[in-house]
Order: sequence, then structure tokens, then C-alpha cells
Amino acid sequence: MKCRYRIVVSIDGSGIRGIIPLRVLSKIEQMVSELDSSIDLASSVDLYAGSSTGSIIGGALMIQDYNGKTIHSPSSILDFFTEKGAQLFRDKTNNDVINSSVPFDNLLESFCGSINLENLKKHFLFVSYDLNSDSQFLFTDVLTRFRHLSLSKMMQACSALPGFFSPVKLGNSLLMDGAIVAKNPSTLAYNYARQLYPNDPIIFISLGTGKRKENQFDIIEKEIMLTDDDLYFSAKKEKNLLYFRFQPTIIEASSDLADSSQKNISRIISDVDKYIESHIPKFERLLRLVKTKVDARYDF
Repeated sequence: MKCRYRIVVSIDGSGIRGIIPLRVLSKIEQMVSELDSSIDLASSVDLYAGSSTGSIIGGALMIQDYNGKTIHSPSSILDFFTEKGAQLFRDKTNNDVINSSVPFDNLLESFCGSINLENLKKHFLFVSYDLNSDSQFLFTDVLTRFRHLSLSKMMQACSALPGFFSPVKLGNSLLMDGAIVAKNPSTLAYNYARQLYPNDPIIFISLGTGKRKENQFDIIEKEIMLTDDDLYFSAKKEKNLLYFRFQPTIIEASSDLADSSQKNISRIISDVDKYIESHIPKFERLLRLVKTKVDARYDF
């Protein structure tokens, strides 16, 4: 009998600290490749979810060529963040931003190309906030009225941070950064995954963008932790939920989500690399499960 493991990747929002989940994904991808170079990790994922920065990362990971091969690796997206981060996240202390004439949407479009939501071959859920209705707005693969919307425009609608970028108008909605309502979209992603796969085992990979020190906690940080706790305890009760949360503590890096200086980028990478090295057994457990999912292709 064919095993029906599903893989869900959910990515938090947090400006330039999107480098953190990208670094974690790069490590997972490296370990998978060392185990079996024929495995394309991104192609093995069944559902991508993201909020704010996470929508940019998740959307980019879904872009495929005509042969179904993933175009952007976590490493190539990481390069995009480090090279264009100051413009993406409007670091006002950076002269490149002050002198730049490249709009936010043009940057995203040049990176993603002319891909529309209808061209994506994966299930997805990306979070935005509708200013007009004061409520969350979810882009999913079943939202047919926006199926012709460009991927870059969807990314813009999910990551237009108030005070930095103008909201995106779609129909009667005025859409802004999804982190306003769900910085950690994991619960939304899991509920959607269960609609798609009510009985299948789910390997759920939740990628954080850095935990602040306790004396820097705010309401949003507490909500992130509550979401994590909710899924952690759900996994204790549900044998078909295999939950992994990767969330480094911010030690050296700045708490400024727009600080795209090379100094801060180096500090972010240092923080996440220390986390990775101290959590190798956790990565190895995940790797064994991913291999189970991939091996099931040949299990009839």
C-alpha cells in the first residue's frame, strides 16, 4: 500500500529576518541532497504557507520550469534577500534605498517573472490583511476570482508594511502586510492542510524568523508562541501530525526588521547558524521522515 505522507512548510513574516527560515531551509536541503542527490526538496512539499516575508519566500519556492523542476532554491532566494534587502524592506538608513528608483513591486516582478497564481502547481495559503474589512485575507489555490493575479502582486499584497509601502487594492479590498493578523500562519496552514488531506500523516515544518529576548516581547510575539504551543499540543494528541518548529533566538542581530546592513545580515546568519549546529538531531529526525515521504513514490 502506498504511503501518503504530506509535507507542509509554513513560514513566518519578519522583514529582513526572512534570512532565518531561508538559512534553515538551505540546511535541510543540503542534508537531503547528501542523503540522495536525486531528491528535489521543494518539489516534495505539498503545501506552502506564509505571511509577510514568508509569502515572498514560499511563493518563490513554488516557481517551476517546464519540466516541473523548482527554479529558486533557498540559497538563491537568500542571495536575493542579502543583495536587495535594503530595497525590499525599506531600510531608510541605507543610501541605496534613498537613491533607488526601483519600486518594490518591480523588484518582486523581476525576481518572479510573469507567473500568475493559476500557474502554481502546489497548494498554497498566504496571509494578507484587509484594511477595509479589518480582517485577514487569505490567498489560496482555490480562490478562483484572483487566479489570474500575478505572483509578484500577491507577494506585494501580503508584505506591504504600513508606513513603508502603499496597500494593494484588489476589488473592494485594500491589502497590507499579513503579519498584522498572523505573523505565524501555522494554525491557518494546518487547518487548510486538513481540509485537503483529512486522513493523511502530515510532516509539518514551521519556520520562525527569530524569537526576541523575553524583555522585548510584545503582543505579536506572544501570539507567535501561542500558535506554536497550539500545534505542539495538537501533535501530542494527533498521531498523524508530525510537527517541527525551527525558531532561533535573536542574540546578536538587530530587532529592526528593516535593518538590511551587511553588519546585521552577518549577525542574523551567525544567530541562525549557531541554532542549526545545536539542533542537528532535530534536523536528522526530520530528514528521516522526509525520506519516508520520498521513498513512498516507489512503494506500491
